[in-house]
Amino acid sequence: MKKKKRKKKKKKRQKIRKIKTNKYMKIVIGTAFLSSLKEVVLCFLNNPNHALIARMRVQLKKTSGQ
Repeated sequence: MKKKKRKKKKKKRQKIRKIKTNKYMKIVIGTAFLSSLKEVVLCFLNNPNHALIARMRVQLKKTSGQ
């Protein structure tokens, strides 16, 4: 009897999802993002060349200012 080869399990890399923004969704996403993925977002906030996050940051400022 031949020994069966065990398949190597591929490690799943965590993907940071691209967010399709919608005028109305932007604020909602922004707030949800802050609550659930604070660290990920913060690391993004520290990267000012990320356009979408920069845009979201402006939205967040507007929402938190209320």
